[in-house]
Amino acid sequence: MHWNCKNCGAPNEDDARFCIMCGKQKDMEPEAYGSASTVAAAHAPWTCAACETENAGDAACCIVCGKERDASTHEYGNTTPVEKVASQQYGTSQQYGEKKHTNWVFVGAVAGFILFLLLVGPSMFKTGSSPYTGGAAAANPKASGNERIKWEDPALERAVQEYLGKNAVTEDDLAGITELSLLGENVYFATVDYVLDIGAKCVEFYGDAEGTARLADGGNVNASKLKDLRHFKSLERLWLSGCEPGLDLSDLEYCNRLYELYLWNSEDVDLSSFRNVSSLALLNLYVCTLGDKAADEKNTELTHLGFACCAPVDMQTVTDNFAGIDSLEITNTSVQNARSLMQLQGLRELWLGVPESIAFLAQEPQLTKLTIYSTDVESFEVLQGLKNLKTLEFYDCPNLHNLARVLDEKQLDRLVLSGCTNTKNFSALRSERSLRSMKELEVSYCSFSDTALLGRFEQLTHLALDGTEVKDLTPFPNMKNLEWISLYGTRVSNISPLSRLEQLQYLNISETQVRNLKPLSGLTNLRHLKIVGTNVTDLSPIAGLPLEYLSVSKSLEKQAKELFPEEIVVVK
Repeated sequence: MHWNCKNCGAPNEDDARFCIMCGKQKDMEPEAYGSASTVAAAHAPWTCAACETENAGDAACCIVCGKERDASTHEYGNTTPVEKVASQQYGTSQQYGEKKHTNWVFVGAVAGFILFLLLVGPSMFKTGSSPYTGGAAAANPKASGNERIKWEDPALERAVQEYLGKNAVTEDDLAGITELSLLGENVYFATVDYVLDIGAKCVEFYGDAEGTARLADGGNVNASKLKDLRHFKSLERLWLSGCEPGLDLSDLEYCNRLYELYLWNSEDVDLSSFRNVSSLALLNLYVCTLGDKAADEKNTELTHLGFACCAPVDMQTVTDNFAGIDSLEITNTSVQNARSLMQLQGLRELWLGVPESIAFLAQEPQLTKLTIYSTDVESFEVLQGLKNLKTLEFYDCPNLHNLARVLDEKQLDRLVLSGCTNTKNFSALRSERSLRSMKELEVSYCSFSDTALLGRFEQLTHLALDGTEVKDLTPFPNMKNLEWISLYGTRVSNISPLSRLEQLQYLNISETQVRNLKPLSGLTNLRHLKIVGTNVTDLSPIAGLPLEYLSVSKSLEKQAKELFPEEIVVVK
């Protein structure tokens, strides 16, 4: 025995309650229900027993969870139970024969639909819509934002519910969350503050305080948690810690605004799973180990990749999976197959932290920016071949002795020598004519005192001499383009030469012997001033300056707040 669907004409087995093609429920005749009242109830809106979602009366399945409408319960909304019908002649063999022509029409329609999918379907899936969004959400995208989310991971669900203070969470509720951290047993909703002092972003995670949901059994980051991330439509930055070994991260492709990803303490990270994460531009791995999988198609959108305190990294694995990297950071991590980096033809910026060797740099002549910090490397001669460098930075490199060889024939825009305690001879700064167009120079926490060397850099806009033995500022008026000066912790006492630097916007003279601020009174472009730990007692000379930030010692707090708005005064 068969019955034919009155909606699409498809033949169905007699015991089937729903059409196998269109999903419409088997249409029972009104008299089979026993009374008109129960028929009306059967077509009234009904509430799903599984998720409590209200559905239209003609809906056979719940629009949210997909559960079938149960004719044997009160889910229809009727006051009396639906009677089972003993005789249900929905479709005899004779009736089936009479509708053969309808079935052939149906078969033709199905074939046409399949052809449509083959021709048009592929373009539909390029929109970035998630395959996990189905049912009513797929049919009506505009309505999906306010439908209750069905979570894959209960731990993440609890965290979100606690954070938002509600149980029924929709995607619209998550629209304001742009940063999220899944750190083992904790979920953190991060806030980002701007540090006025340096203009940098500082991300703070609030332990057990407001904005944090503690999970007793959150466990490692797994596939379920990643699938749930598709609901965070505004997510831009993501921190993941304790991922399951070899976790497939490809589900992140549905976070189509995700720009930065940080992975912590995870094993066998599969770089090949990023092949379709097109929005991601920055990826940093901390205390991780890499898998060795290679993607069929390389990711070309990722531009920055970083490794910190990771197990030895095989650069062949990196180049097998990424083609668009232009900046690479390697900190306290050994490098294997360094020659593979030559395949990253767009690589221009390189950060090396605690490197055991820098010999491989001979393979990277295209670099325009190089930063080396905290290394005991004894020879830096390999840098002679890097003729394209525009930025060269050394931090805590005690064995950097011969600057002449390092700086030879380089047209630098920025040079940093910080914590290079054994660098004694700075004469290369005077002799290298190619450096005279340099814009930024930082010589800090070194044995440097000869400011006469600086007068030749007339194009400088940025100068830092923190922690040096500098005392005399006489050559400074020659550097009339200076906009940013830091003399923190120097032996400077007289700042009169600064009075002629009309472009100056930032000045740090904290922890110096400066007593008189009168030379600053005419610097109308000065916006940022730090005078903590000085001998200054009178702020009246700077009262007329349009400052936006003023850092003072406790002894000057009252005076500072009388002369300037309290919101710009920082007391240290």
